[in-house]
Amino acid sequence: MEESRSFAWYFDFKGRLGRAEYWKFMAVVWGGGIAVLLVGAGVGIPADPLAFLIFCATVIPQASATNRRLHDIGESGWLLVGYIGLGVVAAAIAANYTGSLAHIQKLAFAPIAWGAYFVFLLLKRTQEGENEYGWPSGEMIPSEVEATAVATPGTPLSGAHLDQIERLADLRSKGLLTDEEFTAQKAKLLGA
Repeated sequence: MEESRSFAWYFDFKGRLGRAEYWKFMAVVWGGGIAVLLVGAGVGIPADPLAFLIFCATVIPQASATNRRLHDIGESGWLLVGYIGLGVVAAAIAANYTGSLAHIQKLAFAPIAWGAYFVFLLLKRTQEGENEYGWPSGEMIPSEVEATAVATPGTPLSGAHLDQIERLADLRSKGLLTDEEFTAQKAKLLGA
């Protein structure tokens, strides 16, 4: 299951995480949290300590996954720190504010606007190819394509060889391989 990799990379804040994998992971975390709270309520466990335990168990993998998702679109993970910091500052000001409700509503605009922008970022498409944070998760880099199985002369092509040739063509279309590199790698795969 793809989304479980984010738990396996519990403290890994490096690399990239694709959009689909990120949202599947978040759906599992949030859905699981809601299910635990509902079951807890059904058996009479107070929600506050249960929610706190769920938060403690999932805050680091959520932050790690979000950081890697930001890397996937070419953004710094420090945006997450900014988002959390703005929320903490706004909550502290709101908690200690004694003025009118109209003023506090104006104060709430900044975290809401930042939150909307943050969700927009998390919904953006994966940045193709390598960026400063590495290659997209699951994408083979050109040196890995070279190291894949090579057909021996006279043997029929397997589905894996055809998949590799398609992968090479995809890398060429993205500009990651030149025509000469594509031809050389294809010849290697064909055993020529």
